[in-house]
Amino acid sequence: MKRQNYNFKLSPDEKLRFLAFSQSKGLALGTWLRALMYEAESTGNAGKSVATELESIRLELSKTGNNLNQLAKYFNQIKEPVAFHSHATQEDLLNEQLDNLEKLINKTDKKIALVKPSVQRTERKKDDNTNESD
Repeated sequence: MKRQNYNFKLSPDEKLRFLAFSQSKGLALGTWLRALMYEAESTGNAGKSVATELESIRLELSKTGNNLNQLAKYFNQIKEPVAFHSHATQEDLLNEQLDNLEKLINKTDKKIALVKPSVQRTERKKDDNTNESD
């Protein structure tokens, strides 16, 4: 299939920034822009970037990990099992935190699965461009 050109306007500053960034990643500007479009298409989200979503998930995972560490430290310091408000035991609290952690891991896996096709397409395009220049 023959490729077609598509023209759009960039400010001189945008062009320089986009060129510099794409080249720093070893990609031609057009290849990088196509990768961004594939990412938006595969995620259905052209506004909030996948990186931003993953960053927020990482923050949630970090908070959950901190909670688990605090609970483990506390429970290691006490000698007898303790009942908490609403009769939750230490095991219930740990299980709740583990459930939260499992949900975050599943959410992260789904985001990675969404990004993976666009990354693979970008890598194939990069390989194709490398092979063409050989």
